[in-house]
Amino acid sequence: MFHQFTLEDADGNPHSYEVQPHAPTDGFRVCSRIAAAIIDPLAGTALSALVKTVPAALKRARQSDGSLNVDAILDDPEIMDGLGSLDFSSTGPGLRRAVESLDLDLVRDVLRFTTRDGKPLSADLHFDTAYQRNYGELMKAVWKVGAHNRFFGPLDGFGALVRGAMAQATREQSSSKQPRTG
Repeated sequence: MFHQFTLEDADGNPHSYEVQPHAPTDGFRVCSRIAAAIIDPLAGTALSALVKTVPAALKRARQSDGSLNVDAILDDPEIMDGLGSLDFSSTGPGLRRAVESLDLDLVRDVLRFTTRDGKPLSADLHFDTAYQRNYGELMKAVWKVGAHNRFFGPLDGFGALVRGAMAQATREQSSSKQPRTG
């Protein structure tokens, strides 16, 4: 079962992706590494308390058409209380460790069975050519491939809501690029 999508690079050029699912043992290994990379460094920080409130706030902000009311999220008292209680002197190092733990080997493993414009991203040449000075597309590709493969495991409920918010932001961004008529 292949999954296809298109992303634009840093210059606005479209690129087609095709994703083949990972085998179960390999996929579980990647899923576990992603969870460890995110959960372990943040455990015990103030962000861990905030993360518990975000999924419920996102659900409350979901509108009947499936879009998210961003103002409702920002006005949510639980989110505001959580943000107000953040102590970045303790949270910052955990967040930094989480970002640093997302190493290139993990990124390459997520994209191992993915092609971009028909070229396998498992090949160093194709990977390096595709993402040189093009890190935004790389991040989006990792997110979309990870979501399709359900690599976010224990974070998947939260991930589904974030993916919805990202999709809405993408729709809004693309509609703002269209010339206005009238």
